[in-house]
Amino acid sequence: MGVGNADTIEQRARFFGYKRRYLGLCRVFLELTVRDAFRSYVEHERDIRERLQHHHESGRPLSEWRRAFFLDSGLRPTRRQVLDLDYRQDTISDDWYWPKVPHGTAELLDENRRTVAEFIRYHAWTDSPGDPRRTADQVHLITEEVPLGQAYEDLLIPLRHTEERDSQLFTGLLLQVEAYLQDHPDASCTIYRMSKGKSRLRSVNDDQQIPTLFQGANYADAAHKDMVYPGDDEERAPLGVTIQIHTLQVRQKDRGPPIADDVPTVAVWIPQAMAEEWLVQERR
Repeated sequence: MGVGNADTIEQRARFFGYKRRYLGLCRVFLELTVRDAFRSYVEHERDIRERLQHHHESGRPLSEWRRAFFLDSGLRPTRRQVLDLDYRQDTISDDWYWPKVPHGTAELLDENRRTVAEFIRYHAWTDSPGDPRRTADQVHLITEEVPLGQAYEDLLIPLRHTEERDSQLFTGLLLQVEAYLQDHPDASCTIYRMSKGKSRLRSVNDDQQIPTLFQGANYADAAHKDMVYPGDDEERAPLGVTIQIHTLQVRQKDRGPPIADDVPTVAVWIPQAMAEEWLVQERR
């Protein structure tokens, strides 16, 4: 029995049907991998049903339902050649998410600026700890013990993306945070305002994407033994979610002409404890 496609697993599960009157007498013998595939599919179907029910209760048409749900990476939804829309299957674990195209459209930028500015306004900020020899750009503002649910509702959910890769990964990230909050409603997170909100210059590549968001490490000696600053990607709490808010000036390749100023860019560190495998398919 193949276990690669979820729809195949669903069809194979028909042996559970039409046996209610004598279900207690039935015995099914499965290989370990097939058993695990059935268990994963059941969790996947429950997740889809809950999301469909929630969407139905919202009163919005089915055409507006976003196909984003949990699915074990060992299962594909179906054969790719029968789908007219591609999908992304992934997870974020002990890694950063950050958008490669945060500059988007003028309308998107205005919405994200308002979202970030309003979120920043309602929190108290202090200087981040670190080596006193850091440059001004390497000293950030930090706020700790922010309720993760608040950051999820007020900052992450309202953020908008235009590039498909960014949107799919970010939707998966939201699924992971949502699932974690269901079991840990009191979880908190740490938030940084990088360079205290000062604009940081970033250039795009030939694909109009920002290849590198994080500033690297800084050393006081040529042998790289005396570290002054560990690099942006190390600016995170030892536990839980960390969110970095960057403000960028985006330019063309090789510091060419400007594309956009005052571009809010949010990076999110997801720890391994929040790893969940998901699938996202964009609407046309």
